[in-house]
Amino acid sequence: MCLQNFKMKKRGLHDEFFKTVLSRKDEIAAFIEFFFPHKLVENLEWTTLLKEDTSFVTKKLKKYFSDLLYSCEVKGKIRLKIAFLFEHKSFPVDFPEFQISAYYQRVWEECDNKKEKRIIVVPIIFYHGKESWVVRELHEYFGKIDDYLKDFVPKFKYILIDISKLDDVDIKKIKLPSLQIAIFLMRYIFDREKLQEKISEFLNLDNFIGDATKEDEATTIIEYLHNNLNDKEMEAVLEKVESKLMEKNIFVELYKKRIENISRKEFEKGIEKGIDAEQKDIVKKMILKGYDNQFIKSFFDLTDKQIDKLKEEIAKS
Repeated sequence: MCLQNFKMKKRGLHDEFFKTVLSRKDEIAAFIEFFFPHKLVENLEWTTLLKEDTSFVTKKLKKYFSDLLYSCEVKGKIRLKIAFLFEHKSFPVDFPEFQISAYYQRVWEECDNKKEKRIIVVPIIFYHGKESWVVRELHEYFGKIDDYLKDFVPKFKYILIDISKLDDVDIKKIKLPSLQIAIFLMRYIFDREKLQEKISEFLNLDNFIGDATKEDEATTIIEYLHNNLNDKEMEAVLEKVESKLMEKNIFVELYKKRIENISRKEFEKGIEKGIDAEQKDIVKKMILKGYDNQFIKSFFDLTDKQIDKLKEEIAKS
């Protein structure tokens, strides 16, 4: 069941999904291992990987940075603590290096204030938009300057993870199922036809069955789809999943559970004035999905006679 009126639209849906996925220990470890440069990965002290609750981002910068921060120690001549700044983008931005430099300053000022050793910041830009992302040297923003002037322009490097360039073979190499489907969704979220066409290849729900934690992961996926797809697109996704999994339809059941748990207040607005055209459309969709009168009446102040009349209208049409 996919009802347009049930959608709880929020700002920053892609960013929220990205942060939710990478806030889980298994996902962040798999993400780092798969996407980060090999030399960096092999020198990480994995047991020290920690999600930091401290925010170094000002209110002004919050519109640019997702403020997802992890710290970890690295091996080497000197044991260092480094910070991974995860920045999510759905579209290219001008001067990302300027944003990164402001973040560096905040981190190091905080270290000084706490009398702590400064930490190295490794910025990661995770991009999944339609337009090409162009990586530039900072001096390029000043035009064609002489080489001797380049010495006075700081260098800011970041790890660019552009999943818009990934193909299905690359995505399927991600070993963790929940991370694989999350990357797949963000890869194709702006190409709905391909998302609907390919989703059954990636959504192996056997990996979500019988574990409460895995149900949470499946629910995160459902939320993301539900908040980005329209009725017709969501119906197509559900049909794809059901046709492949048949009786193993935990995804569909979790989706229905989510719909049923939405606050009654959203459905009861204006009910005392009688059922209007918009509400009538919702009820008809519920009827078409096979919900009985008792279930429908739990959301709408309707009589059996009113519901049966709508069933008659459906039959005639």
